Amino acid sequence: MAYGKGPKQFLDASQRQSFLNNDLFGLPHIIGQGPEYVKKMENMAWNFAGSAYNEISESYVVGADFNVLHTANSIVVGWAKASIEREQWLPYDRPLTEEELRRQYYKDVGKVFYQHFDIRPEAWLTANFVLMHDAWFRTGKVDQDKVREILSKPMDDIPILHGVWDAISLLSLSAWDSIPELLETTTPSDENRKGASINIGLMLADDPAQLHDRKSPARVRARGHMRRNMERWIGTGLARTALEWLRTFEWREGESGLSPEEVMLRAYAYMPDVVIPDNIRSRIEELRKIPI
Repeated sequence: MAYGKGPKQFLDASQRQSFLNNDLFGLPHIIGQGPEYVKKMENMAWNFAGSAYNEISESYVVGADFNVLHTANSIVVGWAKASIEREQWLPYDRPLTEEELRRQYYKDVGKVFYQHFDIRPEAWLTANFVLMHDAWFRTGKVDQDKVREILSKPMDDIPILHGVWDAISLLSLSAWDSIPELLETTTPSDENRKGASINIGLMLADDPAQLHDRKSPARVRARGHMRRNMERWIGTGLARTALEWLRTFEWREGESGLSPEEVMLRAYAYMPDVVIPDNIRSRIEELRKIPI
């Protein structure tokens, strides 16, 4: 994070590119953990995959080395797949240790479950959202049948939308029907029931055509929100949020004609003060000719 005169600066894109390419705590850290690392995650592979996808998303924006990015991405996707294959959204059983029994962490002293039972939908959705992001980058498409399948997963008496922590995740998948429903769920966070993403989402749920009208109220509000927040998202470890806003409003269900990589580079249209890394400058200059 860098600070300069005037507004706070959150992103030094060239510095972050170097970090992600080379630093032991950048993409090489993910690669070093490798696919075998998932064995150490017990029931939390979905969480590691979701968190690591922030670095994957940021790497597209700052122009990280494609080979390094591809290798790291394949590992993160493997973690998400492993989580689903192991059914990590289900409660898991294991004998309590003597210390756990002594401290009485859990009401049921014979078994241990997730500390927060309601985390099951989040575990399911997080892993699947990572796979949906990966599929979008690979194919340039969002499989709406798969979206409906993911969002209709039975979770006993817990609403699947419990796992949606920010409504932008639904917007980026064009899951318009789920936006109003989200307001009616009891959720582990208030963030998905307030703020720009849910407000704009309700506008699009009522009139999805607004997504493709540059002058529509939804598009105007979205552009303002992205201008105010894009640099902060990418510069403070929330690049997956930037991905979801960009996919919604710059890709626009594929009608913008931009590739997924170009959509991510469109982040600079909302970050006019960020210095562009040399290796992607010419592409950014061309993309900036498109009105936001």
